[in-house]
Amino acid sequence: METPKPITSHEQFISGKNGKVQYVIVPADEYEILSEIIENYGLGLAMKKAMKDKMYSKKDALKFLGDA
Repeated sequence: METPKPITSHEQFISGKNGKVQYVIVPADEYEILSEIIENYGLGLAMKKAMKDKMYSKKDALKFLGDA
């Protein structure tokens, strides 16, 4: 892996013995933002997939789950 292009203003890269980047250090506040972006992206993908799935009425869903 080549040294990545910076996506935050303060990250630091740690390379292994072979010179390849193995770790990236980012400030906690920037990590929180990146983590939220990734989480929202994943949620968006899950929602997109769910919209294609079969829809059930509340009654049928509860019956399927064994709560009816």
